[in-house]
Amino acid sequence: MVDQSVPKMQKARRRGLNRLAPLRNLLVSLRRAYLVHVWKMDLDPSCQFSLSAKFDRTFPIGVHVGRDTYVAFEARILTHDMTRGLYLHTRVGRNCFVGGRALILPGVEIGDNSVVAAGAVVTKSVPPGKHRRGQPGTDRPLGNRGGAVRTVRLRRRDRKPARGGRRDLMLQSGPGNALLMILLTLGLILGGGMVLACWAGVELRSAPRLGDRPFSVALPEGRAIRLTILGTSLTEGELWPGEVAGRVGACIGHPVALTVVAKSGAGSDWGMTQVARVAAEKPDLLLVEFAINDADVTEGVSLGRSAEAHVALIHALRSAAPGTEIALMTMSPAQGLRGLVRPRLRAHYLQYRTLAKEMGLGLIDLYPRWLALPPSARGLSRDGLHPDRDTAAHLIAPVITEAVAQALTGTGCSEAQRRS
Repeated sequence: MVDQSVPKMQKARRRGLNRLAPLRNLLVSLRRAYLVHVWKMDLDPSCQFSLSAKFDRTFPIGVHVGRDTYVAFEARILTHDMTRGLYLHTRVGRNCFVGGRALILPGVEIGDNSVVAAGAVVTKSVPPGKHRRGQPGTDRPLGNRGGAVRTVRLRRRDRKPARGGRRDLMLQSGPGNALLMILLTLGLILGGGMVLACWAGVELRSAPRLGDRPFSVALPEGRAIRLTILGTSLTEGELWPGEVAGRVGACIGHPVALTVVAKSGAGSDWGMTQVARVAAEKPDLLLVEFAINDADVTEGVSLGRSAEAHVALIHALRSAAPGTEIALMTMSPAQGLRGLVRPRLRAHYLQYRTLAKEMGLGLIDLYPRWLALPPSARGLSRDGLHPDRDTAAHLIAPVITEAVAQALTGTGCSEAQRRS
């Protein structure tokens, strides 16, 4: 019996330029990865910033931005002072906001939960929970407009750097920029080709080998097999869970009671909120799939955070329902706009293999089976993410049926039984 008590939520429709928000978030993620891996800056995966924000590349390892922090347009975070020969670490804490065109000088530390107002020049460290504004910035309570405001004029020193010194990359100009522009152009061309390939669903790398991990479930006596599926919109409202339950029951001659706990847009963090509900069903077998939404750069989580959330979820489920066998599932690929906002979906699916091996879980690996099909035959034309029901019936249901029957009987279903 399918549990339909989870209400369906509809997202507000984005209008105007807000429809391009997923593309902008993708560009921000690409720039963050570039700054972290190429320039070795310390930018938390959850921090956000405007594409016009500037981070000092003269001493890049000195840039530190914490979790859930936002750096607004044309804000600048400096880590060096050429006039005094200083190279200092500049830190912005967690859950902070740096306003537009704010200037944070080298060596400054912004405490957690602080706000730097637009246009502020921050010369001294900001304690946690403070609001810094003005030029130079001072800590003031909100709504207080009193006090004098000084203006600081920043002048560029018109002299060559000392021998052995470091060139100011934020103000650099000259022939070197021509090479930089050529490299950027080549990067844009290469990136554009990768975007088009992702849009069309073309896998630039060879498909991974099947990573199925067998699991076993004791066949209950005197009652139906309790099968629960915990996941996303790839499971919610789809027909394949009911088809799997029916096929397994016909295959082994034993009734199967099905419960679906799934929600559109849900990720592994949402799964943690459903532990008590899943445990109340006392399932014999629990199938879990959250990678498709964890990989979404606009609303998902980083690869590391996804692993942590899955580990916590599995521990909580094992503690609440110790007799339940748990297996992870990789699902369909994504293409079109849904594929563009999931550039690391492959890595999230491959991470399921590591989690299954390290935590002793089963794994039903559907992703390589999907990649074996040409993009036009994957049944993703509906929206680039959810397979059509015919494809799901011919690809998802038989594979999961065989894996579950194998876990229950040790032999699986015969060819004739699968066709029935």
